[in-house]
Amino acid sequence: MQVKIFGLACLMLLSTVVFGQKSMTDKTHDLDEVVVKSTKLQDYAVGSNVQKVDSLEKARFSNYSLADLLKTVSLVNINSNGPGGLSNPAIRGGSSAQTAIIWNGVNIRSFMDGSVDLAQLPSPFFSNIDIQYGGSGTLFGSGAAAGAIHLGGENLFASKNHIGLKLSYGSFENRNAYFTVKTGDSELSNSFKYFYNQARNDYDYEIADDVKVEQTNAALEQHAFLNETQLKTSSNSNLRATVWYQKYHKDVQTLISATEPNQAFQEDDNLRLALNWTLAKNNFILKVKSVYLANKIHYVNPVGDWASDDTHKPKTLINEVEAKIRFNENHSLITGLNFTYEESESTSYSSLFTRRRLSAFASYKMENILDRITWVNSARQELVEDELTPFIFSSGLRVDVLENIVLNSSLSRIYRLPTTNDLFWPGSGNPDLKSEKGWSLDAGLEENFKTGNTNFTFKQNFFLNDIKDYIAWAPLPTEADPYRWIPENKDKVKTIGVDLAACFDVKLSDKTLLKLNGTYTWIQSDYVTVDGDNEIKTRRTYVPKHRFLLNLGVYQKNWNIVYTHNYFDFRLTNSYDAVTYEQLLLGPYFTGDISAEYTFPLGNQSLTASLQVNNIWNRNYEVIYDYAMPRRNFKFSLYYNLNL
Repeated sequence: MQVKIFGLACLMLLSTVVFGQKSMTDKTHDLDEVVVKSTKLQDYAVGSNVQKVDSLEKARFSNYSLADLLKTVSLVNINSNGPGGLSNPAIRGGSSAQTAIIWNGVNIRSFMDGSVDLAQLPSPFFSNIDIQYGGSGTLFGSGAAAGAIHLGGENLFASKNHIGLKLSYGSFENRNAYFTVKTGDSELSNSFKYFYNQARNDYDYEIADDVKVEQTNAALEQHAFLNETQLKTSSNSNLRATVWYQKYHKDVQTLISATEPNQAFQEDDNLRLALNWTLAKNNFILKVKSVYLANKIHYVNPVGDWASDDTHKPKTLINEVEAKIRFNENHSLITGLNFTYEESESTSYSSLFTRRRLSAFASYKMENILDRITWVNSARQELVEDELTPFIFSSGLRVDVLENIVLNSSLSRIYRLPTTNDLFWPGSGNPDLKSEKGWSLDAGLEENFKTGNTNFTFKQNFFLNDIKDYIAWAPLPTEADPYRWIPENKDKVKTIGVDLAACFDVKLSDKTLLKLNGTYTWIQSDYVTVDGDNEIKTRRTYVPKHRFLLNLGVYQKNWNIVYTHNYFDFRLTNSYDAVTYEQLLLGPYFTGDISAEYTFPLGNQSLTASLQVNNIWNRNYEVIYDYAMPRRNFKFSLYYNLNL
């Protein structure tokens, strides 16, 4: 019965698409407008707190990973197992599995373990990087309970033809190369990018006052390329094809507490293919996309009690059709269907795992209500095999209170499916796990002022997440396996917090700009166990209560200097060695980074030299318990660009 009802809803959505297409005239939009502006995030994430990473920051980190970029410019917590090691994002106290990574409009988060390793994603591969804070499950499905990181390419028809090469050398024998070439015109364009990264990572860290140890088994090597082709298939349609492949080798670094050097390593082979076709007519946009994701993870630990040689091969095929219909100047609808096929083969599983998911979604947007209000209501229903997930919906509101003051608010119902490791990992998996479900609330103000040569922007956001049946891995040792962990459904997780942001842009002269950005977040995130009428709260691990980020920069036409300061409060760990509560806490830490660059203009060419010094205060710290992080280190780069 559930399947029949869901199928009827899908047919109603498709009929809406057909009706919308027939009711439109043949007048066409400009194609560039379609490619750049028509996205679910930009059009329908009304009321959400969205941060757009600006071009200056992206250029500054074009020889780094996405993890390195985000930890410096955003409030996304990057839980990193050392440089180049597993780097999981966490937004507003959520888990990595609750943070969606949206590439080409679809979620590429692994259904096998619920994560995407941001250390493996080259930041220069993405021309547009946006961070959406707060639940967005109605737009992007399971796994967007805490927020989403959106990664997009450039409009190749509008970008300039060029060739660029960036070479870098840094501490710990870090060698890096980035090459890009873009050619074509308004009919056919192509962009090719190649990224190479290698490091020995043999840095020193302190284990006691004036007692230093050299980090071992932390080397990495990465090769990656991304090719995008954009073809104008008619006067009002275009096709975009993307091929992204990378190979990543990482030695699993020796822990601080280890008595012998680690010898384990992991090799990742990732292939991502995408086809996106867009048709744009007057008041109507149709998008059809198909994305294929294939990963091979090979983990080897040659010695000790944990010796293993395991291979995991998750694959995902995503097909989606989406239509946007603008009924008039103030009313529009986006509706669509998504079919996802997931397959996981692993030497750790007893058999091949497959799963089929069908989703229907819709969002209705009303603008200029009383000349100052924008209101979006969205809904999503997903069918997993023959079972319906919780019906979810959201409502987002933007109110222009005054000319320079905006009120944003959103309320979302959210959910997350268990990963296959949650369900079937040998000796630990729990096939009876329930899906997470709950609510996400976000409300805030934004003020923009200008006085003389100074622009001020202030933001204040309050957020609340209340999630039932939260999936968490907890230690459950046995005599045979003293380090055994299992997943379980917690009664509830409640997260409450405040984000504050201030931005100042001061034009010191016709050629000089001073920028000061400060952001602060306070978070209280607890497991809540219901015992009759009582609720017992337990603090969650690796969620700092206080986080502060400051960026100060001076920019001129040909040069800039930027200082970044990061502060993290105490974090609760899950160390086996701790006896007291205090021993479970990782101490607070701060780091400071500074960068400077100068560009030599050479007609249609340019040469840019840059120097970055990270952890300039030479702090000894850990992001994850028992994983040492590098102290003061540097990277020098040269970037040559030729406009064709």
